[in-house]
Amino acid sequence: MIPSERRASGVNQNSEFTSGVERFNSSGDVSDNGEASRITSSAGTVSQAMYRIPLGGGQPGVVSVDANLLSGAGYYVGIADYGAGRWQWHGPFSDNHLRFATAQQGPYTSELGNMFISVLVYGGGSADVVGVGSSLVNPADAAAPTAPSGVIATALDSGLLLSWDAVAAPDLAGYRIYSSGQNFINGNSAGVVHSRVLEGLTTHELPLKPGTAIHVRISAVDVSGNESALSEIVSATALAGTAPELKLDLEKPSAFLNEPVSLLASGAVSYDFDLDGDAVFEISGDTSGAAVVDTSQLGIIRPRVRGWGADGSAVALGGVSLVISGNSRPVAVAKASPASGTAPLDVEFDGSESTDFDGSIVGGGWDFDGDGIYDVWDDAAVTHVSAAGNVYSAAASYNAKLRVVDDNGAWDVDTLAISVAAAELPNQAPTADLQADVTSGEAPLTVSFDASGSADSDGTIVEYAWDWDGDGIYDGFTDDPGASHTFTTAGSPSVKLRVEDDRGARSTDTLTITVNVAGNSLPLAVLSVDQDRPLTGQTVTLDASSSSDPDGSIVNYEWDFNGDGVWDASGSTPTVLHAYSSQAGYAAVVRVTDDLGAQALATIQLAATNTAWSSFGSDNLNSHRSPYAGPGTNHLSWNYASGDAIEFGSPAIGADGVIYFGSDDDKLYAINADGSFRWSYLCAGDVIAAPAIGADGTVYFPSQGSRLYALNPDGTLRWKITVNCGSVVIGADGTLYLGSVDKNLRAYNPDGTAKWSYLTGGLILNTPAIGTDGTIYIGTTDHKLYAVMPDGTLNWDFTAGNEITSSPGIGPDGTIYFGALDNKLYAVNPDGTAKWTYTSGGAVYSSPAIGADGKVYFGSFDSKIYSLLPDGSFNWQYIVGADVQSSPAIDTNGNVYVGSSDHKLYALNPAGSLLWSYTTGAVIGSSPAIGANQTVYFGSQDGSLYAVGP
Repeated sequence: MIPSERRASGVNQNSEFTSGVERFNSSGDVSDNGEASRITSSAGTVSQAMYRIPLGGGQPGVVSVDANLLSGAGYYVGIADYGAGRWQWHGPFSDNHLRFATAQQGPYTSELGNMFISVLVYGGGSADVVGVGSSLVNPADAAAPTAPSGVIATALDSGLLLSWDAVAAPDLAGYRIYSSGQNFINGNSAGVVHSRVLEGLTTHELPLKPGTAIHVRISAVDVSGNESALSEIVSATALAGTAPELKLDLEKPSAFLNEPVSLLASGAVSYDFDLDGDAVFEISGDTSGAAVVDTSQLGIIRPRVRGWGADGSAVALGGVSLVISGNSRPVAVAKASPASGTAPLDVEFDGSESTDFDGSIVGGGWDFDGDGIYDVWDDAAVTHVSAAGNVYSAAASYNAKLRVVDDNGAWDVDTLAISVAAAELPNQAPTADLQADVTSGEAPLTVSFDASGSADSDGTIVEYAWDWDGDGIYDGFTDDPGASHTFTTAGSPSVKLRVEDDRGARSTDTLTITVNVAGNSLPLAVLSVDQDRPLTGQTVTLDASSSSDPDGSIVNYEWDFNGDGVWDASGSTPTVLHAYSSQAGYAAVVRVTDDLGAQALATIQLAATNTAWSSFGSDNLNSHRSPYAGPGTNHLSWNYASGDAIEFGSPAIGADGVIYFGSDDDKLYAINADGSFRWSYLCAGDVIAAPAIGADGTVYFPSQGSRLYALNPDGTLRWKITVNCGSVVIGADGTLYLGSVDKNLRAYNPDGTAKWSYLTGGLILNTPAIGTDGTIYIGTTDHKLYAVMPDGTLNWDFTAGNEITSSPGIGPDGTIYFGALDNKLYAVNPDGTAKWTYTSGGAVYSSPAIGADGKVYFGSFDSKIYSLLPDGSFNWQYIVGADVQSSPAIDTNGNVYVGSSDHKLYALNPAGSLLWSYTTGAVIGSSPAIGANQTVYFGSQDGSLYAVGP
């Protein structure tokens, strides 16, 4: 950061100046030297400092470089030319101040609006880079400055001394000197040459061979590239003597206001000193060669020295550059924990011990990977300085940088080495695949089983275990994939295969074998529930009374409440009561047995939730379905105005009816059911994702400041961690699952400690869904839907036609539905195979909602809301006034509620007809949530949370 008093000191009063220490990148031996960068090379090596100059998309008309050559033949300047696609290198130079005319060349500005300049030394050369400057072209300026006048050429030993009158132009870039061995009028004539850089002063020493006669004209050039007519011509002949070899030694390239800085000159007989660079030599005829620079003005100054030989005709000009500042630098102190480990490495950074001895630190931030781009930054707050975090996904050594800025604009950088080692690739679990030559028949039934379709992607399968009756006890073990078994009694055993790989990972597959006795017809199992979306702890009635046996009677009912293969209850009664204690999706199973031992199975899907609407998709299946009725009219109960837009996500509803939602004003809000304010929590960035509510009322949510928060129900902080992620879904055991923009699907324990991560191939911009078997489904921008096991290993992935930002939802039969930016809604079987696709007229950002009857509802960028049948065929569509990013919500009556960018929330009946709509003040990208009080809650980009109903 450059203080304001130095911003206009690069070329003219309208130019920008960046001090040499503020380099974007460097290579070789480069170090800080006050406000300058010292670049040093040795024999056979190169060192350079690179600078990034933000130009806001404009083009530079003139570029300046201030550098004091310390040793070697000279330094080189490179300017990145985006027109030619290469660097333009100039040099070598020994002058302390250079000006390059760039107005009608290039372009020199990148797509991001930046210009890049590099200063280089090699082979033993060294220099202090004091700063670089630039002035922007004014495209509307076509007026050239006036021509220079009063040009005088004075013959010197081995050269000429040129002087002229200054041209009065506020946008003057400098002067261009044309010369030739013969008289000329046009600067483009044959034999006429001009200087590589512009002269910034009104004097210039032109070195020549003794006896050389030269003709000279001078023009004035402004920052927009307009050039004046040439001046009158002057000529002179260089004298036979030798010019002094003037050498200047500056004590330091930067200093404080009125701080003494010595300047030593050698190589001449006497010296004239211009101590502040104003072209007035305050000291003449000095023979000591020592002077003290005038540091009474802030900014960059360029003192000049004129060295004289014994006869007065031997003259040499030289100059130095230095920056004068009004306060001391702050001291940046960077700390990191941990500073090393295996990828992915979650690092917390702390710069709170940074100090400023004569003021205060007012801003700053962190460059996590040392690429010169500060990943978190604030000019006017120390939020990022005090605490920041980053997750390093790739193994490498990183030079993380903390930069702090004080109240006068001075700054300092501290660098930390972060060492990230490659983590051992996690073992991929094998895939079990069980097939049989027959799956039904009369006892005794001999069945040949084949597990050869089982595979292990990163190893080998070393054991096959066989459980013939599904009781959880493995009856046989083999090292080959084939086995046979004879079933002697009637029933429907679930034969289970377990495969184990060479690193101990296991996977299972089951196959039901139906065994009957001769002459007996199989029973029919039918299962229903009184509530398939219960709250945790709520009693559910599972009812198999519609089951039947065509030639006998059912004598036993067995119940597996969670589909884990273990029979939790049994008896002769066709109904049973059960309460689910954890939020999850469940596959409840009944097995009926008839009077001759024949059996049949029936399964039904349930989803228990902690609250009426506890997360983005209401439940872990992301069905967006509520057990409660929504509002029948568009009556506004209340609205609450936050401090900024409410963009995406969904409100969550607590067990006590409190509504939680986030806003772009960096806050999470808790609003009572009557619309009154309860509390808010200020975060490190916008809160655009939906919160999730745990079993104990803990509220989990992310912010754009790369933080995941856990708040107590009273709004106090329980914990926070650093991760740039989306909404959370909570597993049955309390595990938090979320996707992050570093491409990882992550699992955290309820206390915020990391459990595992799985690296996908793209950014994750949606919310995971969890199947009834615990499989986690997530889509990414690499066009893939991933199915990840509860231990963090990959089960399968499915490739769509474009990026997936829509969250997946799981249907009653386990089908996974999601939208993609190729305009399609996809249906994928639980084994990862394609089921069907439906093409809409626009990109599908909206996450699908799944009804109790398996119908699928979603919105599209073609301004339509769609309803599809479970087989993928069209049911109905409803046209709205703009695109639909919001995800639908379904009430217990099958009514559908969804928002649109036309500012409206729509309520549609199961047939697709409009019940009502409600108009807000801006786009509705938020997805609605349905409460237990017949109220639908949703946010709008007008900043308000709305409660419509009852």
